[in-house]
Amino acid sequence: MMRYCRQSGCTGLALSGHYCPAHERNNSQTAKNAYRREPWYGRSSWDRVRVCKLHANPMCERCLTEPATQVHHRDDSWRMTRDWRSFIDQQNLESLCAHCHSRETMERNQKRGVL
Repeated sequence: MMRYCRQSGCTGLALSGHYCPAHERNNSQTAKNAYRREPWYGRSSWDRVRVCKLHANPMCERCLTEPATQVHHRDDSWRMTRDWRSFIDQQNLESLCAHCHSRETMERNQKRGVL
């Protein structure tokens, strides 16, 4: 079944709601790494939450100048509690561009001592 590409702002078509050919290469490695670290990112229900968040907030909530392509957890305490509701809580999510998300992730990892 053909659906729209998951890349924010793209109107291309893709199989089963994945990325169109133009965006598949950019996102496949990132997605594989995320799924390896956290299986919840591979759930179709997370995909729906992610798409809804990017649709509701299509611009980066940090820089306000770039299109949002990633959904970030403001507080990642769900990792310790393993609480699905906390994982998908809209109040805990923000739409970010790739640059702002990378910067935020790097800063968070530095605070934890994970590099």
